Amino acid sequence: MTLTLRSTCYNHQDYVLECLDSVAEQDSGGFEWVIVDDSSTDNSPDLIQQWLAQHHEALRARDIRVELILHEQNRGFTATLNEILTRAKGDWLCGISCDDRMLPHRLSRVRQAMQAIPQHYAGIYGDAYVIDAHGQRSEPRFIARHRALETMPQEDLFEVLLAGNFIPAPTVAVVRQRLLDLGGYDVSLAYEDYDMWLRLTRTTPLAYDPEPTVEYRIHGQNLHLQITDWRQINYWIYRKHLDVAAGARRFFGNLKGLQKHGQINACIREDVRQLDLAGQPGGAALQRAILAGHC
Repeated sequence: MTLTLRSTCYNHQDYVLECLDSVAEQDSGGFEWVIVDDSSTDNSPDLIQQWLAQHHEALRARDIRVELILHEQNRGFTATLNEILTRAKGDWLCGISCDDRMLPHRLSRVRQAMQAIPQHYAGIYGDAYVIDAHGQRSEPRFIARHRALETMPQEDLFEVLLAGNFIPAPTVAVVRQRLLDLGGYDVSLAYEDYDMWLRLTRTTPLAYDPEPTVEYRIHGQNLHLQITDWRQINYWIYRKHLDVAAGARRFFGNLKGLQKHGQINACIREDVRQLDLAGQPGGAALQRAILAGHC
């Protein structure tokens, strides 16, 4: 089995060299490395090209096969991920954004999982240290900020994730064909990971590796910190799972939140018109209120 690492960059000039260094410092070589800069407006593309020129021989000696893609126009994160998904050659795919860092054992842990997990599993997820703009770690670690760590689900991960995302995206390594079978990432969404984890784990488990393998950076410009309409985005994410009881309950709860906060937009109102919410407690009344514009 072969491995592709993807690195995505957009205006990460303050952190990109640390990210690239963390890849070069992996204790395991022999992988494909696809780097995409999505038309950064800062100095990121030049820094990446200079770094690759300086490390060309060392990377080749370790059989790290690099493909650099520089977008002339910004395509957005999910479209970029789909581009990499179709171009990659590895059986397994894992990623690191260029504002984060990998620990030296990151890829060797992935390779261990590739050999060890049951064949019907889609991949693995794990925990991450949280660092600030200066690279300083803070507690708690990523998952503990979102849920209790007493038990980490694998087989039943889908229903647990419906309550909220707690998986740090750069820790996930997945069988690439599983993503292709799902049609790739949804380019209509502003953030990709939560939607993909739900679609993926609905039918296939992810194994949990408790060993932190990455450092996830929170620096004030992270994508998730810029999003204010997350309930509206989640409407379309949960909408895909209305045919299962747990998904319908989560969808309805999010819809009530949209109504409470006055966030029903025209697209959502028109979509609600097509739904049958009578099976949910208070569903018919909520639907009438939304269609009447009382929210």
